[in-house]
Amino acid sequence: MSRVLPSVVRKRIRSIDRIAMAPEEKIWASIREFGTSRMWRFSDLADGLTVNRATVRDYVFRLARGGFLTRTADGRYQLTRDNGIERPQLRKNGEPIPMSNREKMWLAMEGMRNFSVHDLAFVTAVPVIDIKSYIGYLAHVGILRLVEASKPGKVARYTLLRWTGPKPMQIRRDKSVFDPNTGQEYPAPGPNVKLVRRTMVPLPDWILKLAERCDEEGQGRVATQIGYSKSVISQVLSGKYTGRIDWVEQAVVKHLISIEWETVSETGTGKQKD
Repeated sequence: MSRVLPSVVRKRIRSIDRIAMAPEEKIWASIREFGTSRMWRFSDLADGLTVNRATVRDYVFRLARGGFLTRTADGRYQLTRDNGIERPQLRKNGEPIPMSNREKMWLAMEGMRNFSVHDLAFVTAVPVIDIKSYIGYLAHVGILRLVEASKPGKVARYTLLRWTGPKPMQIRRDKSVFDPNTGQEYPAPGPNVKLVRRTMVPLPDWILKLAERCDEEGQGRVATQIGYSKSVISQVLSGKYTGRIDWVEQAVVKHLISIEWETVSETGTGKQKD
C-alpha cells in the first residue's frame, strides 16, 4: 500500500542535498517525499527547492510525459510511478535517456569479481580505448586495485575496492576523480604513486607510503631520510631492486611510517614535526 515516506527518510533525503546533488536529483527526491498518495501543486514543490523554477517545471513536464506523474484538470500532480532513489533520466518527450558509457562500465565493475579491459568491452560494448582510460584514472587514485599485472600473453586485471553507489565516478579536468555518490574527491596522484599502482601486485602498504612521500618531497629527500640512495628508491618503486628489500621496508617503517604515527598520537595533525 502506498504511503508517505517516514520522517527519518525525509531527513535523510534533505541531508543528501548537501552532498552535490544535481538539480534533477533534488527535484526527484522532493517528489518522492510527497509519496504516491498525496496530490500537490507545482508551487508546493518549487517553493521548497533551491533550484531554478524553470528547471523544476521542465523536469516535472518530462516526468509527466514519461508516465511518472499524473496531472489533474485543476493543475495538481501525483507520483504514480516510483522507481526508487535514482532519478528518471528523460528526454523532452519523456523517453528514457540511454545509459552513458561510464554508467555501463561502473555498473559492470560492481557486478564482476575482477575484470580486464576486454571483459568490460565484451559486457558493455564500450570502445576499448575509453575503458582503458577510465580504468587508468580509477586505478591511479585507488578506487580500483590491480590484481594481476600485464605480461606477455596476459592482460592486466582489476578489482573494485568499494562500491559507493550507482552513479559513475567523474573524471575532472585536473585528472582528479569525484564520487557523486558520497561527495568525496580523490586528488590526482603523482608519478610515483601512479607507477606502483600500475605495476605492483600485490602492492605493500609501505611501498605505497614511500611512493606518496616521494611525490610530496622528492626521491632525493626521502632517500636521505631513510638512509638509502636515490637510485635504490627508484629501483624499489619500479620493482627492480635486487638487494635486501626487507631492510628497505624496515627503514621506511622506522623513518617514515612510525614517525608519522607518533606525530598523529602526539599532535593529532598527522604531519611530521620539524
